[in-house]
Amino acid sequence: AVRYKFSEDETVWSMPTISIYAPDNDEMYEIRMTFDDHGYQEELYNKFKESCCCLLNMVCQNLSCEEIDELFCNLYELADSNFFGNHNAYGGPKRPPLSDVYQYENVGFYCYYGAGTVEICMIPLTANAIEIMQAENTVFHSLKA
Repeated sequence: AVRYKFSEDETVWSMPTISIYAPDNDEMYEIRMTFDDHGYQEELYNKFKESCCCLLNMVCQNLSCEEIDELFCNLYELADSNFFGNHNAYGGPKRPPLSDVYQYENVGFYCYYGAGTVEICMIPLTANAIEIMQAENTVFHSLKA
């Protein structure tokens, strides 16, 4: 896979980032928004929230600003329920099951904490992905489209 990573300032190690992961065939399979909370800083958290809400708004165009903010807050809270340790990709070996996934049309949103970072992720909800998550008893929350 190829990773495209975007940051406001690449010289600041703890700056929130957005990464797009694509297999060699140029199809996107995950967008990951990362907040490095080593030495938590409110200013960087606010940049992370702003970036996440902009990206969530771009994908979930029919949701209001209040609904986008609520979705971000719900996702961020899931980091406590989804501790992945050093696992850093959905579907990785021995990955713990997700507790919850928010679904907007055919896009799934989830959050986890791993290796010192909070990761809010977007994935295409394919039939295979849904089947895997249902087998793991993941709770799906449907967002109005």
